Amino acid sequence: MGKFENRLKELREKAGYSQQELAERLQVSRSRIGMYEQGKRKPDPEMQELIADFFNVNLDYLFGRHYEPAAVNPDILASDELILLKRYRCLNKAGKEKASEYLLDLSEQVKYLKGDTLEESSKVG
Repeated sequence: MGKFENRLKELREKAGYSQQELAERLQVSRSRIGMYEQGKRKPDPEMQELIADFFNVNLDYLFGRHYEPAAVNPDILASDELILLKRYRCLNKAGKEKASEYLLDLSEQVKYLKGDTLEESSKVG
């Protein structure tokens, strides 16, 4: 078994995810995660970056070239925001404009807002 397969399984288990839960977060099939962990399939470069970003590690760690991972941030693991950001970055200019318009529209509708105000949500810590 190669280093990527071991690292992926180790990261998934350390974060407390089943293969199914990780697959749902990454929006792929459970069998794809299983094949990655068994070394029967290799992720494409985009998926490699998505996995590394999801677990807040760099690609060198993910592929066994470094022994120390970046600190795992539970806030990132608990949200789909990183996946959305990665997908947003793949859009062309027109797609980004459309996504931004849609997000602005949603954020102006009270029924889609959580308890805190929009001003509080948009503050950068």
